[in-house]
Amino acid sequence: MTTRRAFLRGVGLTAAAGAVASVSATGQSTHQHWDAQPEHVTLSYTEDVLLEYAPRFELEQEAREKLQGLWGWTARSQEYDLDWHVYTALYSHQEGLSPVGRWLSDSHLGDTEFYYIGVDADTGAVQRVVYDAYHWIAGRRDTVSIPMDGSHPVATVVSPWHFYSHQNTSASEARSFEEIHDLTERFDAMLSNGLAESLEPGTVVDPATMTARRHWWRSSVGEWSFDVALASSMYSLGWIGAESADSGVSL
Repeated sequence: MTTRRAFLRGVGLTAAAGAVASVSATGQSTHQHWDAQPEHVTLSYTEDVLLEYAPRFELEQEAREKLQGLWGWTARSQEYDLDWHVYTALYSHQEGLSPVGRWLSDSHLGDTEFYYIGVDADTGAVQRVVYDAYHWIAGRRDTVSIPMDGSHPVATVVSPWHFYSHQNTSASEARSFEEIHDLTERFDAMLSNGLAESLEPGTVVDPATMTARRHWWRSSVGEWSFDVALASSMYSLGWIGAESADSGVSL
């Protein structure tokens, strides 16, 4: 299997010959991601707080077997309207499905899926969520428009790609988490294991930026990314899980 970005690049070379690939970020230091944390933002890990708001996921057996756990931290700032609880689900690998044969296989080693929960610091009320709605394309929902189980947003993990959907989700079937691991201790290892090349600096250490940014992919010019352009094409064609994605995802 390949990494997530290597899969998308391979598809691009086959299905979009002549397209200009985005500049590789291979070898970028993990410090670049930490340096993107603004001085006004603090990151902390308090498991009880993260457990209080942790999303609950409805997972098929495939996802249950590959899920390694949920990692998290809380980002706070006087410049934020909300406190942001960042949750990162890690899977051992993704065994994707191709609509046209092996040449479009989207399998890759490792899988990192983000779900952010914005909470009013004064009232403790969950206000909105930002999440991987389709292959690292960001979805945004106010909590009045998604299933909730008390203070816990409820989402379906779409197999075998592991992005999130809130359609036809049952809170009674969703898994709750009894443990949230410390993302402050794991983030460096995640970056060193190939995430640094694919991930846009600042999207995790400054999560409020994702209330406006369209995706987590590393960009080459502005927010343009070859990976996003390709994912958008797949979504438009109804391929690679698009039929299971939330409607209204901004591509």
